[in-house]
Amino acid sequence: MRALNVTAGVLLVGLLASAAQAEQRIGVIRIVEVFTKIGESRQIAQADAARKRDAETERERRYNEIRLLQGQLAQYRRGTAQSKEAILKLQDMQDDFETWLKRTERSLAVASKEDYQKMYDHIREATKQVAAKRQLTLVVNDTAADLNPADQLTADQFESALAQRPIVFSDESIDITQEVITRVDANLAGKPDAPK
Repeated sequence: MRALNVTAGVLLVGLLASAAQAEQRIGVIRIVEVFTKIGESRQIAQADAARKRDAETERERRYNEIRLLQGQLAQYRRGTAQSKEAILKLQDMQDDFETWLKRTERSLAVASKEDYQKMYDHIREATKQVAAKRQLTLVVNDTAADLNPADQLTADQFESALAQRPIVFSDESIDITQEVITRVDANLAGKPDAPK
């Protein structure tokens, strides 16, 4: 793991050095912050919650149908044709329920992934617009999470988290995070006169 981090660090340093040599300009973005602060993020969260609510309502409906049939089955005498028919129907309903649960889980996951992919595409487009305005040739994602020595990490985990940071320092003047947030929201609102 450490070798991979060192390799990634060496590649990043080499990339930054070659950019500096060619007099290219670099920007930094904190994409996690962009994801959480753009208006589209709230819309996606609301849509996701609505899909989950609808799925839960349907799950409860299907589960209650099974419970109802189980109650009816308990009233039949064992071994009768009516009892055997109800058992087969109950098994079918339970199989359908399990299949529906798995299919719905996959469907919810795919819908969420599609939403996040669209949001990422919007962020990428806004980043390209801001980079063009600032004449940046490279925008690097600062993935460094704020760490606190009091966090519930072992010393080794804490050291590893620090060592994995791809950017040790960047001047605030090259941080385009807020500009990208503004640009994404403006693009989605259809404001052609928004700052580009």
